[in-house]
Amino acid sequence: MRIRALALALVAAATPAPAQEVPEWVQKTTISGLMFGDVYAVVAHHDPDVEDQNGMWFRRIYLTVDHKQSSKFSARLRLESVSPGSFDTTDRLLLPFVKDAYLKWKYTGEHSAIIGVSSTPTWNLIEPFWGYRHVEKTPLDMARFAGSRELGLAFKGKFGDGGKFGYHAMLANGGDTNPGKRILGSLSMAPTEGVILEAYADYDNRADDTDIWTLQGFVGYAADWGRLGGQIARQALERGGAPDLKLDIVSGFAIIALKNDMDLVLRIDQAFDPNPRGDRIQYIPMSPDADALFFLAGLDFEVTKFFSIVPNIEVVTYSDPVAGVETPDSDVYLRGTFFWKF
Repeated sequence: MRIRALALALVAAATPAPAQEVPEWVQKTTISGLMFGDVYAVVAHHDPDVEDQNGMWFRRIYLTVDHKQSSKFSARLRLESVSPGSFDTTDRLLLPFVKDAYLKWKYTGEHSAIIGVSSTPTWNLIEPFWGYRHVEKTPLDMARFAGSRELGLAFKGKFGDGGKFGYHAMLANGGDTNPGKRILGSLSMAPTEGVILEAYADYDNRADDTDIWTLQGFVGYAADWGRLGGQIARQALERGGAPDLKLDIVSGFAIIALKNDMDLVLRIDQAFDPNPRGDRIQYIPMSPDADALFFLAGLDFEVTKFFSIVPNIEVVTYSDPVAGVETPDSDVYLRGTFFWKF
């Protein structure tokens, strides 16, 4: 009897306990994230206080929670941490803040309404097509023409044969204390395989005759060998009775697939007007007193599908300075950009 009882006890101990059922809300929730930054050296710069600086920083860290309540309703909460991106501070604290917080209602077919803090139409299509946000922002983002997120109500969708046409419209606060509002919208079209076209406009209704208008056009082409993209943009800023300020940018990029999971990354941006926000551009401050020509070249090494290293160089040259100012010296940045996601 003792032997039989011992055998039964051993069998019971070896039998796995019934698996606990995973709660439904957990099954409908996913957590993801990404991180990227640089090891950098400023080889030359128009600002002597920036020249010869070097170091390492995280530029972005994202932690994202997505919840799919049903086939029609989903929600996202994303926290972002950033370093100051300034060369005049030693502060490297990565303080988190809310990047996305929205509820999405897919009310019919490919059409959705989004309420909360969500991405704007400004570069919502262009940024993923560029595909190298971890190396550099898209041109309008880098030039501080607008922000990547707004609090408001948005509508997105596709229509036409095979979803050939797309739209993204948004009514946003444009700033918590702004008495006016910001209206943004884009229309896109994929006329043939691999080709994408987009037209974009926004209007920011501000106080004291300081309204802002932005227009943008983009064309992209993707194939097995890589992709090409080009865009042109104009922003007009009212200045409270002074003549309007018009800022024009033309940009083009090429991503060329090489062997052994490597990509060649090339981009050039031409700003045809001095950008008054230039010295406030994070990580790559530019002179606000002259037209800027930006050039980027990099080589993407994909170590795994989740981790890549991109050694790159960024160069900014200047021309046509404002009256009374000498042409600023060029800026040269050498960087080893690292990126991983989970």
